[in-house]
Amino acid sequence: MKTVGAAWIALLGVAFLGGVGTRPAAGQTPGSLGRSISNLNRLDMTRPAVQAQLMEERNAALLGTGVVDPETYILGPGDIMGLEVPGAFSLSAEDIVGADGTITFPQLGTLTVGGLTLARARDLLRSHAREILRGEAPNLLLKTTRTFKVHMAGQVGSPGPVPATATTRVSEAIQAAGGFRGRANFRNIRITHPDSSMEQVDLLPFILAGRLTKNVTLRDGDVVFVPRRTGAVEFQGAFLYPGRYDYVPGDELGNLLDLVQPLDRADRSGALIQRYRDGVRWDTLSVDLSGVLTGEVQVPLREGDRILVREIGDWHTSSTATVRGAVRFPGPIPVRRGAVRVGTAVRMAGGLMEDAVPQRIILGKPFLPDSTYVQDPNYQKNFVEGLTTQRLHETVVNLTEGEGPVVEAGDLITVPRMEDWVEVLGAVKHPGFYNYRPDWEVFDYVDAAGGLGAHADKSKTRLSRGRFGDIAYARDVEQPAPGDMIWVPERQPHTFWGFVKDFVSVGSQAFALILVIQQALQ
Repeated sequence: MKTVGAAWIALLGVAFLGGVGTRPAAGQTPGSLGRSISNLNRLDMTRPAVQAQLMEERNAALLGTGVVDPETYILGPGDIMGLEVPGAFSLSAEDIVGADGTITFPQLGTLTVGGLTLARARDLLRSHAREILRGEAPNLLLKTTRTFKVHMAGQVGSPGPVPATATTRVSEAIQAAGGFRGRANFRNIRITHPDSSMEQVDLLPFILAGRLTKNVTLRDGDVVFVPRRTGAVEFQGAFLYPGRYDYVPGDELGNLLDLVQPLDRADRSGALIQRYRDGVRWDTLSVDLSGVLTGEVQVPLREGDRILVREIGDWHTSSTATVRGAVRFPGPIPVRRGAVRVGTAVRMAGGLMEDAVPQRIILGKPFLPDSTYVQDPNYQKNFVEGLTTQRLHETVVNLTEGEGPVVEAGDLITVPRMEDWVEVLGAVKHPGFYNYRPDWEVFDYVDAAGGLGAHADKSKTRLSRGRFGDIAYARDVEQPAPGDMIWVPERQPHTFWGFVKDFVSVGSQAFALILVIQQALQ
């Protein structure tokens, strides 16, 4: 490791938001559960809700997996025991371990099994029955485990006694007690057994990866204490489980990386460890993760360490745009940044249909977060003003003049079909749609609409190339095309009082200007 500049920290000082987990699939084992949710967004383990969700998922995976280990399970009052003797004169019996730890079976009498492991009790039964049942091999079965109480203390939702069985694990008892509190330390849980012996439990491997190594089963009379979080190490950057975790003396970077799981897009060529020297001053250490992840390099961690891992840009990025309308294969097409233009996109969609209009192709781009929505021009009081304030994300492309602009992810390309009409709107006698005539000019369509209205402003007549096309004055257009719209505006009315208002306004402004000039000359 080596010390590097603090400038690296600026590249990685990013907080990531987490998602939530999902229920395990049927038949899924605890050990595989951690990998099954690797397709989710990274989870922020600093959030108590995420911790509770993962705990619930892991515990759900334990249902049906509570198999008793005969070598470790200790029999006690309340266990239901069964006797099976095979052979010609088979025998089957059942009894409950009494308060004094004994069971009684026909022909065999009473045996004291309380405090023995199940394996030791079986050996005792066979030894006792050897002289009574000659040539037979009796078997002692544990039919139902007893229910007992364990006491929960510390940073749990509801401290106090909770019911448990011999197959109940620490995590299940904590969930039954209301789960962890916000600042619980789930890596230094202490269990005090009735014989005063103590056991330390680290639930992090279970919560993150579903491993049962330290998630031990409980005994009758155990006291489970969940301490408050003190020291911690923090993982930021390209991890499935970024967050702040309790520090345990002896923690090693590789072991914790195996739990927090670097993402596939994580930069394994280098990680940064921000390590404090005295609580204020800190160093930045550079670590090559390739050797750490394989176990070839050991990197001991210290309390307060912050591990930062960058992401590789454009990792497995894929993007699509959509082409619709008069093309042979409408639908999504793959788009590589900077490599596809409108013409290419149309060809990727199978090319233009016979009735397509290549001069009127619309390239639509998604709204930017800071853009302003403009209403549809059809609902504007002044149609031309509505068109002139058209949303910036829509552009008309004429493929007869080139390939058009670059297409980006999320773009929508619309190829219109040939329309056999021209629409005439505004101050005409009969607004509406009129058949397209190749030899007609703008005012031929106006004449077909009954001619100009009484208040029409002929000089400002305009034409729009399609719904979202360019707008031009009619005098600048030789001939309309199919689908064009012609708009004839009205003249602004001039009244006597309007003239007086304008005259007074101009006069007052001139008078004020004269006063300013006189004051400046004095």
